[in-house]
Amino acid sequence: MPSVLSKLFGSKAEEKKKSDEPTTYSSLPKELKDMTWTEALRKPQVHYIRTRPTVRTGGQTWQLNFYARPKERDLSGFRIIQNLLAACAPQTRKVIDLATVDKVALPFQRTSRTNGHMDGSTDLLVVEFETVPVGGVSYGHFHHRNQATNPFFDHEQLARDCAGVRRVALPFPRSNTARQGFHCHWHQETSPEHEDWRVCPEELVGFLDSFDSLECVYILLHPGRRQASKNLVDAYATKFFELTPAERKERGLETFHDAQRSYIQVDEELMETPIEGSLDAFSILNQIQYFFLEDENLGHLMMSMTIMSMFARFRLPLEHRKKIEFRLLVPTELRP
Repeated sequence: MPSVLSKLFGSKAEEKKKSDEPTTYSSLPKELKDMTWTEALRKPQVHYIRTRPTVRTGGQTWQLNFYARPKERDLSGFRIIQNLLAACAPQTRKVIDLATVDKVALPFQRTSRTNGHMDGSTDLLVVEFETVPVGGVSYGHFHHRNQATNPFFDHEQLARDCAGVRRVALPFPRSNTARQGFHCHWHQETSPEHEDWRVCPEELVGFLDSFDSLECVYILLHPGRRQASKNLVDAYATKFFELTPAERKERGLETFHDAQRSYIQVDEELMETPIEGSLDAFSILNQIQYFFLEDENLGHLMMSMTIMSMFARFRLPLEHRKKIEFRLLVPTELRP
C-alpha cells in the first residue's frame, strides 16, 4: 500500500514539479514563437525619415536628401532591430532575417552614415519634410505641370532612393506649408479652397509619383493639444481594439508600430464622433486620388491629343495608379 501511494502521489508531485519548471523558447509552439517575435520586433513597423531640399551643381535640377532622426529621439523600427541585435546572441540575426519578407534599404543611406532596412512587404515609411530656414534652399515643385521654371525636380533620384517602398505616410500639416513643400505657385495665394487644404494635392501626387512600388498612401493625423481631441482618439482606439484581430483583418483595418505607440487606421463607419482634423484629412486623400487619375478623368471630356499630352507625364502607369489605396492613421498608446 505505501508503495502504491508513493507511486500515486509521487507521480503527481513530479507533474507539479514539471509544471513549475520555466518553459524554454524552443519548446513553444510555432504560433507562440511568431507572436513573441512580432511583439519584440513591433511588426509591422514604422520608420521615420527626414528630408531636405538641395540644388545640384549647375542649378538645373533639385533633389531631396534623406536623413534618419537623431538616434536618441528615433522611435523607428530599424532602431528596434539594431538594439535587439546588439543585445542578443548571434543566432538572433537569422531569426530576425526570417521575420523580414522583403528587405528594403531605407533611403537615407545615400546621404548618411546611418544604415537601416525595412520590410517592404509590411512596413510603413513616414516622410517628414523639414522646414526650410530663411535664406536656405527652398523646396521646388514636384508636379510636372508646376515646374514652369528651372530647377526641375529629379524624380529618378527619388525613385532610386525609395525603390521597393510600398507604403508611404505623410504627417497631416497643421498650418501653411509653403516652407515645407507641397505648395504650387499658381494656387498658392489665389485659391481659398487650396488654403483650406493646407497643402496642394497636385504637388503631393507629383512627389508620390516617384515611388515605383507604391501600393498605399497614408496621412498621419496627430490629435490636437486639447484634452477633448485626445479623448476622441482614445474613444476611437478603444472601439478599434474591441474588434478581434480577425474582425480587423476582415474589415481591412491596419495597425503599425514604432517603439512606443501604434498607428491605427481610421474607419469612418467605426468613428462615432469625428476626430479633430479627420474630415479635412479625408478630403485631402480624396483630392490626391483624383489628381492621381486626372488623365483618365480628363480623358472623359474628349479633349484634344495636344491638351491631353499635358496630363500624360506620370511615371506610374494608369493601371498601377488605379490600384493605389488611400488611408488615414492616428497614433495611440492604447494596446489591444
